[in-house]
Amino acid sequence: MASILKNPEGLTQANNIIPKLNLMKASSNWFFAAGSYVGFCMLWLASFMASMGATANSKEEAKLGAIYGATGFSLAVLIVALGLMANIEQVAGTMIPSLYLASNIHPVLSTIFSIIIVAGIYTTAVPLLWSVSSRFLDEKTIKFKVFTMVLSIIGVFVGLKIPFNKLVNIVYVINGYVGILLLVLMFVKTLKTQNISVKTKSSTLKIDSEI
Repeated sequence: MASILKNPEGLTQANNIIPKLNLMKASSNWFFAAGSYVGFCMLWLASFMASMGATANSKEEAKLGAIYGATGFSLAVLIVALGLMANIEQVAGTMIPSLYLASNIHPVLSTIFSIIIVAGIYTTAVPLLWSVSSRFLDEKTIKFKVFTMVLSIIGVFVGLKIPFNKLVNIVYVINGYVGILLLVLMFVKTLKTQNISVKTKSSTLKIDSEI
């Protein structure tokens, strides 16, 4: 918000400035780029949503939690996107644009934000790593620990060899398209389930009426 308020005219000039910049893009088309991000969120959040949904007291509670969470997350993404657009010339080419914006506000804020980013990476990577390992092995076994350690080493090695911005632009985009496929399959499955449910109810009502 502070970055937007400091340079509000940047938002009005963004459409003219962006085409002139050499920006790394998820896709040459904004629609596919947006779709990739939706799929990315879907793929990464699927395991978390399933686990959290299992702890809900009712379907209504799980539904409201998903709606409020998605709404809050979307608003946060919108604010970040507007902040980047307002300062697009400054953040273009930076590895972590949001960190650059924080440093422009105050150096202390930059340090605090760096800690938050590291914590965010850790709290995201660890559950994702656990969800992968737990799919194959029991977490109480030695094999689980060894498997997790091997995956961690591979992840660190890849992270050290590939620049962060390129890694994000490759991994996130691929995950996004896989997530879109998962979303389509879930949608089709839901329609089939509802169709079967409707047919079952119709058959039951027909039998009851005949009786």
